[in-house]
Amino acid sequence: MKSSILSLAIACAKDLALASENSCADTSCDADVTTLLQGGLRTHSLKVVQTHLHELHTAAATEDAPLYIRLAYGAAGCEPGAEITSREECQLAHQSLGFPVVHVWTGSHGDIPGLCSVREGTAPQMHWNAQAVGSSRADLAPVCKAATEAPFSYVGCFVDDGARDLQEGPMQYGYTSRTCERACHEYSFFALQHNGWCVCGNAYSTEDKYAQVDDGQCGANCALDDQRCGGAWRNAVYSTGRPDPEEEWEPESLSPCEEAMEGMGDWTVVRHAPPGNQWHGATDRLGGTAVYGDPAGGAHSEAEWSIAFNVEDVHTFLFATGDCEKWLVASKDAVIGEYYANMPRQIMESSTSEHPYMATWYNREAQVEDPWISLGDHGGSIQAGNILYGENHFGHAHAALVLPVHNGANVFVKF
Repeated sequence: MKSSILSLAIACAKDLALASENSCADTSCDADVTTLLQGGLRTHSLKVVQTHLHELHTAAATEDAPLYIRLAYGAAGCEPGAEITSREECQLAHQSLGFPVVHVWTGSHGDIPGLCSVREGTAPQMHWNAQAVGSSRADLAPVCKAATEAPFSYVGCFVDDGARDLQEGPMQYGYTSRTCERACHEYSFFALQHNGWCVCGNAYSTEDKYAQVDDGQCGANCALDDQRCGGAWRNAVYSTGRPDPEEEWEPESLSPCEEAMEGMGDWTVVRHAPPGNQWHGATDRLGGTAVYGDPAGGAHSEAEWSIAFNVEDVHTFLFATGDCEKWLVASKDAVIGEYYANMPRQIMESSTSEHPYMATWYNREAQVEDPWISLGDHGGSIQAGNILYGENHFGHAHAALVLPVHNGANVFVKF
């Protein structure tokens, strides 16, 4: 509810300077927004409405997480779906985060972060770049929407038939991605078909006939939703980020993480993030060139450290929390073999499955915090506390739900 009121308020505020006393006489504006706009229309002042918008945002933010976040300085831009797409909302975000807007810079350039960013210091500046895609600059930090949606991610569009690929859950019409995800909260996947028919399961594309097809075959977005609603005999499949409960297992012997901690299994620890709210300080994309800290404390050090290693000789990575509760093994090619964004990458084995499986990760060329490595799909893994690697001291829930809880994290390699 809060995000819809906020969006409508921003939209109504854009035209405030030309508005009349009857601007919200129809039903296009929410009652709460009508009240705050009528108060501002007496003076035709955008500043007044922005003040009300800030109050509205502050009240709404107390219900859940903050609506906006600032990324690290030097980051190139927001993650897909988290972009602020209007100057008005950019200014609102600055106010919400407590950044004084002393100077406002607007333009269209490719050498600064795209869309909304901030420069703090003695002369704070709000930067609005009309270009959606830009590049990093050390003195600017992107300002983005915080993740407030349900922790699920779109997998793709898949063929279905009367025998049914996924076979659990409500199997009824009338659902959106949010309501279907809630109905399928105990499963690893859910799907929407034929404009809102919801089904759940712990696997998809279980036979060759249930192949992936073009996303366009999964129809338009559901009503009041921003996700695909499925087509005729076409499943729009989503991952909840939860592991298959039937695939959870306890190894009979030591896990790869436990072996690595004991100095067994030919693993070499090369990078460590201590318990805290920031991921690794490296920005080398696991290239083996980042060197900092003192490795003498090993995998349980209270301070971060990283040593040099020859990535050309590496064939396998092990990413693990300090308590070995969460870990995964993946090939070098899967991790850094190419640039990718929200694409499936193979995990050889993990703390949730002894069998290979796929998870969507990020390794974008322009994002200094990449690669993002996680036990499940990136989107769902943030709130589930299943992120296992990130760079550039990235914080927020990506780190706060993992590192303090599981005694930090480590990177091991095999040559």
